[in-house]
Amino acid sequence: TFFPSMIEQDGVDAICKGEGDICFPKFLEHFGTDKMYEVNNLSFKLDGKNHKDNPITDLLTDLDSVPFPDRDLLYSENYFLAKVPIKAFFTGRGCPYNCSYCFNQAYNSMYKGKGSVLRIKGVSYLLEEIKDISRKYPLTFVKFHDDIFGAVKPWLVEFATRYPKEIGLPFNCYVRPNMVTEEYCRLLKQAGCYSVCMAIESGNKELRNLVLERNLSNEQILSACENLKKFDLQILTLNMVGLPGETGKEIFETIQLNQQAGIHYADASIFQPYPGTRIAEYCKKTGYLNDNVGKFESQYTVSILNFEPEFKFKVYVLHKLFAIIVDHPRLKLILGLIYKTRWLSFILDFVYKLYYGFYTHRRIFASVIPFTLRMYGAVLVIFAKDRGA
Repeated sequence: TFFPSMIEQDGVDAICKGEGDICFPKFLEHFGTDKMYEVNNLSFKLDGKNHKDNPITDLLTDLDSVPFPDRDLLYSENYFLAKVPIKAFFTGRGCPYNCSYCFNQAYNSMYKGKGSVLRIKGVSYLLEEIKDISRKYPLTFVKFHDDIFGAVKPWLVEFATRYPKEIGLPFNCYVRPNMVTEEYCRLLKQAGCYSVCMAIESGNKELRNLVLERNLSNEQILSACENLKKFDLQILTLNMVGLPGETGKEIFETIQLNQQAGIHYADASIFQPYPGTRIAEYCKKTGYLNDNVGKFESQYTVSILNFEPEFKFKVYVLHKLFAIIVDHPRLKLILGLIYKTRWLSFILDFVYKLYYGFYTHRRIFASVIPFTLRMYGAVLVIFAKDRGA
């Protein structure tokens, strides 16, 4: 989708760009005939260097027309994900916003004029999808992973009426500060929402709005947090450290905004300028990123930007301790000592994963996980390269 040049690689005969729900079945239907070379969204390698690129078709509008995702394929291979009673769903597809660091801006540009990027499953379809999983696997808490949840009010009103009656499980969802009104929070609470994830990204207004293109004020962020807390909704914020042009001062502005907002857990990642995004081009133009950059690291390990080694390590330390400093501001007093002790890196990584695992489940995800499963998951996280199980 984002790197169609992949077709040039050895061993690759064809690629599918964009959504494949309609195109790939057609490809299978015509496989082995000349018709397969005419299927939209697909590109084919014809000989040594030449290839045929077919146009992108319109976006799928009726999400209820496709089958449920076959989660059995995943759960049969992953014991932890099958048994953990927290499971993830999508209520729809697409995001109408165009933040410079997000894949959505490139995706939306590719599909410009080919339908609304924001599409939502019918409430009946979504509820049956959740019921289908709850009949086969442990499920006590639902995570909705849409970029923004409940953006269409009539849908949210119906969901808030039916979900508590037909599912009745607490859930977590992603929200954007500018849409978090009191009415929106009331509907979330009525539906059974327990917690939300909301991106602050940077506490510095210039970085947040001119570089990340978030178009959000501090006042909107603080107002959203106030509205959420009025309805006893737990708040996990998403933040980034190591942004282009950022110094320690701006990182602490982000920490301070989280403290001022009174959130329940401040999550952070190390900024990565992924190829194909506007911010990646910005980083190249400003000298923070080389044109020939190779493999990208996890957003939980190290910055790939051209920072001085001392500042790169400072970014690493502040990432690992971000949530802890938000909770315990006095920790700032010993940061100078920590910056000088690089051999503590593995300890910081361990502390980071332990703090994240314990407090996100205690504060954000209201679900009791059996002790043996918790120990199994903890081992997976501790020995993982990032914090994922």
